[in-house]
Amino acid sequence: ELDEVLSATIDIALASPDADWATDCLIRLARHADTDVRGNVMIGFAHLAGRFGELSEEKVAPVLQAGLRDPKSHVREQAEAALDELGERLGWSLAEDETSI
Repeated sequence: ELDEVLSATIDIALASPDADWATDCLIRLARHADTDVRGNVMIGFAHLAGRFGELSEEKVAPVLQAGLRDPKSHVREQAEAALDELGERLGWSLAEDETSI
């Protein structure tokens, strides 16, 4: 059910006790067919960084870069917001031409 996937995406970002597991789950969900799921994934990375104070730039940056090129504006906007937050929280500075998934 789509509603369950949407809810699970947020639950993973806001409640998972394991940052690595949550990151891997969100990365897998980043390719979901539904726009809202992909958007939730993008902002979910920012939530994880806020909760844990760190995030694997090597794993997550390519996913967010791909989000910036998503055909749906909602996903692009969420990826941009997440990158802005990761820049503030973790000091990330990513160029748009970096590797994508």
